[in-house]
Order: sequence, then C-alpha cells, then structure tokens
Amino acid sequence: MNNVSHTRSLVFQSLLVFFILSSLSFSEAGAHWISAPQTDSLSRVFFRKLYLFQGKPRRAQITIATTGYCKVYVNECKVGTAPFLPLRREENNKAVEFTFDATPYLSSDSNVVAVLYSPTHTSTTKQTKQIAITLSGTDHEGKPFAYSTDASWLCREANSKLTPDGLEIIDGRAHDTSWKAATIYDLALWIHAKADSTSDADYCATPLLPRISHIDARNADDILTDNIPASHPFYGFFRATLREAKRGEKIQLGNVLYICNGTFDEQVFPEFGASFTNGITVIGKRKRITRLEAVSIAVPVMNYTIKNINRCPKICQP
Repeated sequence: MNNVSHTRSLVFQSLLVFFILSSLSFSEAGAHWISAPQTDSLSRVFFRKLYLFQGKPRRAQITIATTGYCKVYVNECKVGTAPFLPLRREENNKAVEFTFDATPYLSSDSNVVAVLYSPTHTSTTKQTKQIAITLSGTDHEGKPFAYSTDASWLCREANSKLTPDGLEIIDGRAHDTSWKAATIYDLALWIHAKADSTSDADYCATPLLPRISHIDARNADDILTDNIPASHPFYGFFRATLREAKRGEKIQLGNVLYICNGTFDEQVFPEFGASFTNGITVIGKRKRITRLEAVSIAVPVMNYTIKNINRCPKICQP
C-alpha cells in the first residue's frame, strides 16, 4: 500500500470511529459515572481532569451526563450558552445527557475539563452516579481519541451547598476561579473521585437546555422595599449586584443566602435551577443592591400561571 492510500485509510478509519463515538449515546453505550466520596447528599462538588495533547485536536466533542445539575468548563470557558444544565423539575433526578462541540475550547497542550455539580434540592440520598463525561474526537494527526471519567479525576467540595430546608448557601469568601485552571495551588484539598462500577442509569427521555429569553433590570432607585415585586410573573430567577458589602456580611435573596467576599462588586443568584415567581424578598442590607435583574428562562409551554405550576411546563418528563 502506497503512502497516499495508507493516509486515506487512516483518515477514513478516524472518521468512522468519530462517527461511531458521536452517534452512540451514554444510554446506549454505557456511561462512566463518578462521584465525590466524602460529601453528603446535598453537597455541591468541583470535579476536574487535566488532559495533555501533543497538538491541537482537529475536532472534538464533549458528552456530559448528570443526575443533578452541572456547569461544564473546558480550559476555564463555560461550554454552551445555557446558564446551567439541565432544565428539570426538582423532584426528578433521572440522568440527562448532552453533547457539545468542544473543538473551539481546546489547546495544543494542556486541556482541563472541569464540572461544578449540584444535586437537586429534593435529594435525600447521595448519588453514586453524579456525573459522567466523555471527551472524544480526532487529534492533530487525524487519529481518534476518547477519554472518559474515572477514578483519576479530582474532586472537592464547592463553595456553595444546599440545606435540608431548601436554602442555598453561597460563600463568596471562598470564591476562587482557579479550581478550573490548568494549575491549582491547593492540591491538598482535592481527592480522587469514586468510580461507579455499574454503567446503567434511568435516563430522562426529553432532556432540555435552559435558555435566557429576557432580562428585566431595575436600579437601586427603584428598589424601595424588602419585598420586591416582579413587573410580571415569570419563570426564571433573580440576580442582584452588590456594592460596598463588607467581607462576611450576609444577604439573603429569596432562598439564596450569600456570604459577601468584600470585593467592589459581587453578584447574588441561584447557581442552578429556575422557578415560577412574582417577586423576591431581601433579608439584610437592601441598600447594598445596585442592580436587580429578573432573568426569564424560556420554557416549552408558556400558558402557565403562578397558582398552577404543576401542570406545566413538562420539564424533563420520563
């Protein structure tokens, strides 16, 4: 076989393997699930893995499955435009799966895949299947590659957590974006993830991505009371910008209790999930809020009412 024929054969094999990897879902091929071993059922977790390449991959995709919520980063860039994954009802902890093009995020040498995972608010038992990821594609030479989550991944508790009574606590003092960087300086705080020995999971038949459809903002001069009504009922969440808050100061925005880090500007909002609402209550120094945004999330069915939210939308149905 001459060099041209050999090269064509390699390219064809690579494309064939990539097509197979792309077409098989986790629910069909089996996922490589991992979890954080030293956390409870309401803990949020940072996961990360550093992959080394000898050149920039020609093309790549990343498939993520979770039984809770997550945000996925590649080289510190959040993958996709959704504010979080997935759009689900709180009582539903079925596995969901999404695939994204990872090519634009990858570099020619060190590549970090990082995930912030959260259980649902109604989790009563710890999930041994928290996330499963496969990064696959063709490398700089056109050869196929595929890397999946395993016990070599690192994990640690995040700076936010849930409480049994439904409160979300975010400690801004522990905010550190380096957890998803190529180099981390607190390696002693990280431990290896625990791999689940079984790949089967109960998958949601209609996983949905949340999409921000509208943002209704108001400034400090328009915030005159601790009980702040929305301009109209909406499905989504509130996001507040704080200024001149002192380090350690606590401000509660609805069900989110935020512990301030004392920087000039900081934001308070639920990291995951959305709900139907017609207003928000602030506990703490309301005058710290310089801007309040009502962030609307598009839903499949829009003829909802605040009093009848159980009928729609049909989010992540089995």
